[in-house]
Amino acid sequence: MGRIMPARSLSSLLQRAAIDDHDEVLACANAALAKSKSDLHALHVKVVALSKLDRYEDSLRVFEEAGDALKK
Repeated sequence: MGRIMPARSLSSLLQRAAIDDHDEVLACANAALAKSKSDLHALHVKVVALSKLDRYEDSLRVFEEAGDALKK
């Protein structure tokens, strides 16, 4: 498993042209959420990363637990 990047690196990581390591993206989203559980951007990134990793049940669970703010 790769190293976990600081939460502040989430945006810079996502700005890269091609991100193929969805495990790394998920780790960064989790790091951001460890600091702020209500970070909508990190929650959205986590849902997408889980979907890309074919973890659809986990993705749906996160989406549902996030509430209406993420659904909008």
